[in-house]
Amino acid sequence: MVAIHLAVIQDGPWRGADWFKTSLDVLMELAVPNTGLDSDTAALLPDLQRGIGQSLQTVPVDRHAMKLSDEDVSHVMTLRDVGEHFGLVSELFDVCEKILHGEPLDESDQRILKLASNAAPFTRFARKVAVVKGLTDVTSVTS
Repeated sequence: MVAIHLAVIQDGPWRGADWFKTSLDVLMELAVPNTGLDSDTAALLPDLQRGIGQSLQTVPVDRHAMKLSDEDVSHVMTLRDVGEHFGLVSELFDVCEKILHGEPLDESDQRILKLASNAAPFTRFARKVAVVKGLTDVTSVTS
């Protein structure tokens, strides 16, 4: 697919085989680095990520993929209520939205993800205990 894009959209054949090979080499190095990144090279990655995210936003979305079931709507409303009452949860939703749209995460976003990741096992354990004690139901987004 990349080769077709380079050949057709970027007018690759008119630039010669060396240009085409060099372009593929650069793309492969970005996708699967052959060497470690230094700080200058790593600084480029958020810009690439932002550009990729912007490109993905122009791709048409299948309407059926956007349809929510009644259960999905119920979960969204519960998440909204929790986010409204707890600022940290709201910030986590913002980070999730950035991830979904391919936007780069800043230090604050990474901190929120770290906190949520550390809270996850404690939350799972507390929910299991509450279910066993009959204090809550077992409904979840994944059930």
